[in-house]
Amino acid sequence: MNKFLLALCGTAMCMSASAAEKTITFADLFTANVDFTEISYENFTFSADKASGTNKPAYNANGKDVRLYAKNTFTVTSSEPMTSISFEISSQGKKRLCEVVPSTGEFGEWTVAPGEVTWTGNAETITFTVDPNDGKAQYGSEGDSKAGQFDFLSVTIVTGEAGTNVSAPTFTPAPGTYYEPQTVTIASRTADASIYYAIGDGAFALYNGDEIEVEESTTIRAYAAKGDIKSEEVTAEYIIKELPTYNSLAEVLEATKDLANKAYSDPFIVGFEPVVTYVSGANTYVAENDAYCLIYKYDLGLKAGDKVAKGWSAQVQNFNGLMELVPASTAVVEANGTARIPDPVYIQSVSDINEGLVSAVVAVANVTFAEATPSTKATFTGTVADGDITFYNGFTLPAQDAGSYDVKAVVGYYNALQIQPIEFLTVNGINGVDVEEASVEYFNLQGMRIAAPAEGTVVIRRQGNSISKILVK
Repeated sequence: MNKFLLALCGTAMCMSASAAEKTITFADLFTANVDFTEISYENFTFSADKASGTNKPAYNANGKDVRLYAKNTFTVTSSEPMTSISFEISSQGKKRLCEVVPSTGEFGEWTVAPGEVTWTGNAETITFTVDPNDGKAQYGSEGDSKAGQFDFLSVTIVTGEAGTNVSAPTFTPAPGTYYEPQTVTIASRTADASIYYAIGDGAFALYNGDEIEVEESTTIRAYAAKGDIKSEEVTAEYIIKELPTYNSLAEVLEATKDLANKAYSDPFIVGFEPVVTYVSGANTYVAENDAYCLIYKYDLGLKAGDKVAKGWSAQVQNFNGLMELVPASTAVVEANGTARIPDPVYIQSVSDINEGLVSAVVAVANVTFAEATPSTKATFTGTVADGDITFYNGFTLPAQDAGSYDVKAVVGYYNALQIQPIEFLTVNGINGVDVEEASVEYFNLQGMRIAAPAEGTVVIRRQGNSISKILVK
């Protein structure tokens, strides 16, 4: 199933018997991306350290999780002894989970990509070291070819003597807003505890472990009991909504223009068919009328000129100012025939470049480079009639000698506009076309003969045995 979780209900679950259990959801403590050093909450202090690792521990606002990298340490300190700590593993954590070594106590047996891992022991301070050995994601779904991480959304800490409390039930998937029906299961961290649940305002019944089908917005209440000890009653609210449909790329960009950096929009259905203008790695650049964007996903199999079929689900991510269409993990993005590739947007001066062209393919006329361009990913400067333009060799094109060029490029954005070349045209442009010259023929880039090329287009010019690509000025 293709599931979209927009909001997690981070509920602090407390024991009715001596309040010995507490769930701390880190999204309640942080609101933005930040390096994780130390933070306190009630009777607990959480501290993290880079130690001998390469990357610093961090809180990721997009994933709403604490992210610990190989050889990082994470220390939990309590005002009274802790007997268990359960970590709710995030979606990123399920991909990259690796070995984690506690300074005392132990973890139970781990499976691949678990939703939760639990430490048991008895300590007021416990330090967890993230994979001090080989740093590989041996418990992650992406396998041990990837670097290991320990990423979690929340921790549930039990304090006091073992056996004096019963853990409140937890729900999978987490309560929140979804865009399709869900199947919910309920569990308690206390072994052999019985769980009782109720739908809405209904009566409680013994939970037998079966999946609960949630096809419309529903509230589920539950508690756990063992002997004479009963947990707190907890509530999970599931909101089921229908995905909206956007019928144009312009409508998508307008709806997401105020999206915060690194944030994702609500999911939606793509109800239009843009045309692919350029492909490089995970970046598939598309255009529809005068709107431009890129689809970010590896191995889509699309090529320039493909018309992208509508009907797939996606979100928009603001990646440092670049709006990316990110398909859902199970979305099928495929071609629905071909279409004419839109002509590059003609750029004659610095003032022609603006944020409305981000992800567009452009043709920058008559650019002079005072020295050879780089062959690595680096910025360099070219000069046009009214000033300098900063280019970025994001596609690592081979170095070009100093001189004048007509440059075909993509307009990128990474905290500022970037002009990223995709082709250097070494033949100078022409200042008009003499249609009466019978020995000269013109063709578009699809090989179709044209009578009089329009200004600003790139065409093929053939005169006798001489063939060249030119930009019409």
